[in-house]
Order: sequence, then C-alpha cells, then structure tokens
Amino acid sequence: MTCSDIMDKSPLRLAPEITVEDALAQMKKAGVRAAAVTDAAGTVMGLFSLRNLTETILPVSMVSEGGFSGVMIEAAPGLNLRLQGVMLQSVAAVMDRRFFHVYPDTAETQAARLIAQSGENVIVMDENTGKLLGMISDENLIEGMLRSSPLYTKAAAQ
Repeated sequence: MTCSDIMDKSPLRLAPEITVEDALAQMKKAGVRAAAVTDAAGTVMGLFSLRNLTETILPVSMVSEGGFSGVMIEAAPGLNLRLQGVMLQSVAAVMDRRFFHVYPDTAETQAARLIAQSGENVIVMDENTGKLLGMISDENLIEGMLRSSPLYTKAAAQ
C-alpha cells in the first residue's frame, strides 16, 4: 500500500497571511488538528498544527554551565497571555517550515515511521512541483491499514 492509498486527498489548506485565530477557527470547523500552509499556487510552505502552536507559546528552557537543566524562564507572563499575543500573528510566523513529507508512491510504512517519530501529520506532495496532494494523519494511517486487512474486510462484510 502506498501513501496515495491512505492520504486525505482534500486536506485543509491555510494561506500564510491569515491569522492564527482564523486558522484555529478553520481547523475547528474542519475537525482537524493540523493543516498545510500553501501559497496561491498550492506549493507547500509549512505545517500549522495545534502541537506546533503549543510549542510556540511554551516558555523557553535554559541550560546553564553549572549543570542546571530544564530551568524554565518565563518569556511572557503566562501561557494565556502568550497565546493572546500569538493569535493575531500570521500563520507564516508560527508554522513549522521543517515538516515531514512523502510522495504518493511512498510506502505507507514510511509515513507510519514519520508520524511515530514526529507526532505530526505527514504532508503528501508532488515530488517535482512541491504542490500539496494530500495529508496523512495517524487516523488516516490506521484506517487505511484496517481497510486493507483481510480480517477487517471480513468483519465489515458481516
């Protein structure tokens, strides 16, 4: 089975200039936790996700020469205020530009590895143009594997 067999062929696309607030509203309406950020031509620029947003608003961690590790330094007074400050920023300002991607003919096992490694959705894009073709979530992955399983097919037929 390949990634084209299991991907969501109509994933939510976000324009890079929309605000985080608008992106969250679109994601909630679509019932998704992540969306591809594409330019007007459909070329993938990044991935915007709830996980990415959470990482953006977390305080920075500090490691000192004296051996203290993981000491949290509040860069702003609290997560709520940090989130409020991010809500009016553009999606492009906070999206992850180092997203995992695969191609339609990539084996689904590679997508599974990337999802397990990153905890994020995997973007399916055209190898030559970089245009968005689909997205694979952990849910798409499991559903696709179950659909191709003889045991699942037998159970679904009953």
